[in-house]
Amino acid sequence: MIKTETGRNHPCPCGSRRKFKHCCAAKAPARSAVPAIPTDPHALMQAAMDLHRHSRLSEAITIYQHILQAQPDHAEATHMLGVMAQQEGDHAMGIELITRAIARQPTAEMHYNLGVGLQAQGDLESAARHYNIALELNPGYGLAWSNLGAVFQHLGFQDAAVESYVRARDLQPELVSAHCNLGVALNLRGRQQEALACFRMALTIEPADAQSHFGVGVSLQAQGGAHNPEILKNFNQALRHKPAHIAAHCNLIFVMDMDPQFDTQALQAERRRWDAVHGAPLAAKQLPHRNEPSPQRRLRIGYVSADFREHSASKVFGAMLTGYQRDQFEVFAYSNLPVFSKDDQSRSFATAVDHWSDISTLADDVLVAKIRQDGIDILVDLSGYTAGGRLTVFAQRPAPIQVTAWGYATSTGLQCMDVFFADPVMVPPREKPLYTEEIRYLPNVVSYYSRKAFPALSPLPALRGTGITFGSVNRLSKVTDRVWDTWIEILHAVPDSKLLVKAIEMDSVTNSDNVRAKFRQAGIDAERLILLGGSDWLTHLGTFSQIDICLDPFPHGGGVTTLEGLKMGVPVVSLNWPTLVGRLSASILTTLGLTDWIADSREAYVRLAADKARDLAALSQVRASLRERFDSSVIGDNAAYVAAVEAEYRQLWLRWCHQQATDATLKG
Repeated sequence: MIKTETGRNHPCPCGSRRKFKHCCAAKAPARSAVPAIPTDPHALMQAAMDLHRHSRLSEAITIYQHILQAQPDHAEATHMLGVMAQQEGDHAMGIELITRAIARQPTAEMHYNLGVGLQAQGDLESAARHYNIALELNPGYGLAWSNLGAVFQHLGFQDAAVESYVRARDLQPELVSAHCNLGVALNLRGRQQEALACFRMALTIEPADAQSHFGVGVSLQAQGGAHNPEILKNFNQALRHKPAHIAAHCNLIFVMDMDPQFDTQALQAERRRWDAVHGAPLAAKQLPHRNEPSPQRRLRIGYVSADFREHSASKVFGAMLTGYQRDQFEVFAYSNLPVFSKDDQSRSFATAVDHWSDISTLADDVLVAKIRQDGIDILVDLSGYTAGGRLTVFAQRPAPIQVTAWGYATSTGLQCMDVFFADPVMVPPREKPLYTEEIRYLPNVVSYYSRKAFPALSPLPALRGTGITFGSVNRLSKVTDRVWDTWIEILHAVPDSKLLVKAIEMDSVTNSDNVRAKFRQAGIDAERLILLGGSDWLTHLGTFSQIDICLDPFPHGGGVTTLEGLKMGVPVVSLNWPTLVGRLSASILTTLGLTDWIADSREAYVRLAADKARDLAALSQVRASLRERFDSSVIGDNAAYVAAVEAEYRQLWLRWCHQQATDATLKG
């Protein structure tokens, strides 16, 4: 999260929550309200700005307006009223006032504050222009360099962003936001160690800075150490110092999902806490819906995601955007994807749907209004608690029916979310009461979608006489110390076996050396390990030609990695962990009729892997038949899966229409 210096957001001095331009702050006070104040214009401005700095806003406004009564063209008084408007969130009024001030007597600070308002409204190019003018007038303006970096970052110019943040930090070493923003930019460049140093430096300046604690957690998380207790500690610290820090709370939930110490009750309780802090207060903004309650009409379905791109999430919801019945459904895609992250997959989705909207710069209230204006009947969350999610939009209930599914299918805990699509393996019937949403079962919790053709299947590698190769192609954040120990047991149980681990984190020499050291200490020779880093998709799929049996991590199992491995003919040993994120592979295997690959305990997991490794004939047969089994199932048959989902949509809509008719009868 980029930290932009925009000032504090104060309420109107009269106590109203109305926007600045509609309240007393924008009106000239009666002369009788003016306190005893100096008469010298310079002294007046100094007095007003001192009051402003000390949050005595009503008195400051009185003096600014007093100055303007005497000197209507006083540029600085006009400018400061504009700043106050922006601090209250009325950026339109702020822009109008500051533009007027610039026309009279431009200064670097005026152009900077105008840039702040334009940036808040999503006009990034205009914001950058005014930050640059501010820097022409004052090259040493650290705040302007920092905010300019934020604009570059939003536009995808990462190198320019880093350079701007460095300038801001060097000019104003005490500026916490410059250190934080530089850390964010470095994380995006994969330079986590340098980013971590930036956030730690920021904490030496301001130990209670929530954004810095958040940055430390994110930096450690990005290094593949999701189970490092310092990550949870820093996210909790961020929330202690700033309870409204939504990103920190989302990341906390995401990390808790990967931690074996938390059970389903604890995970759902944290989601309900998220709703209580961030979601429930927005319920007052909910408005009645005017959707036409006609049961059989064409429905408007809205999908909200930050992952409409080449991403694992899009591979499990892609069919819903490309294969729907167009005579029955009109699809709207609301993309929270930054402009610089768009790719060929994004463009393919944009072409496939009826309506595509880039919402990455839209404030929640603006997006809520747009969704209502579009007349969405069923709004579907595809991001949940992952980066770019817009759950605070759902909290305002812009659509009469709201569903969470696929992208991060773990439930939201939000009272405003009506339905969670799952299956009986992911959410056993006995656990339904643990969830705030109604659980509705699909034939499988996910399907698999890809525009690209898969490479041909390869023969079983072990038939070459080189022994069994176990493999994992999951990110390292899913691999706990307990998982490493379990895999070490399997290698001891199958003496001639090897373990292939492919993860982007293995590009780090430190990470790969740590893994080798762990196995060496357990008596496993280095030649039995194959450690591979990140790669393009086809190379990634080619890795499965080296693997005989995949090993699922726990408590957070594989998802798309499991699906792609199975389609490449590689079965997976999975531990059916008692939480949502630990059951996805078990769900997939159950749908494919491969329940004999599911273990119910860690000890059974080790035995199962060893037993399967001993029967090469059976492994070879499974490998040869898996793709056909996959493609003919509801997981691989996109049309069948979409039809099942659309049947659920129609049932939900019929129920809503019936409820509207019932309510109308009762009122009549």
